[in-house]
Amino acid sequence: MDLHSAIGQERLRKRKAEMEQDLAGKIWSGTRMIGDEWKEHKMVLNFGKHSGKDLADVPEDYLNWLIDTRKKELLVYEAEVARRKAVEEAQQSDLEKLIQAGYRALAQKAHPDKGGSASEFQALQAAYEQAKMLLQEVKLITGGSGK
Repeated sequence: MDLHSAIGQERLRKRKAEMEQDLAGKIWSGTRMIGDEWKEHKMVLNFGKHSGKDLADVPEDYLNWLIDTRKKELLVYEAEVARRKAVEEAQQSDLEKLIQAGYRALAQKAHPDKGGSASEFQALQAAYEQAKMLLQEVKLITGGSGK
């Protein structure tokens, strides 16, 4: 895939994420798309012992229990993501860790939201992808992880 295609796909991915986030905000705020426009609607609980009730009619103690339960579940999910990252990092070579750390440090400076320019950030992303591809080629040639 060439650089222009990669940049185009990244822009599409970002726009899709923005649209999904906007949509999620509208759904949770009590609005939904009906026909061609957003209209207010009741938030109805669709699970548990208060299933079918308007959210405004669900007892506060039950809502607090739901919040606590979801926070605990979220901690479990976050721990699993952290575990997977730790396994991935443990499997990375020192060179991979160095490339990734360097990219992240430079990305903080080059990103348009952090004072850099779009062209500078795109060039950094292209260089990072090229470095990763070169490292993969080295691994294939040497047959090792390069630790």
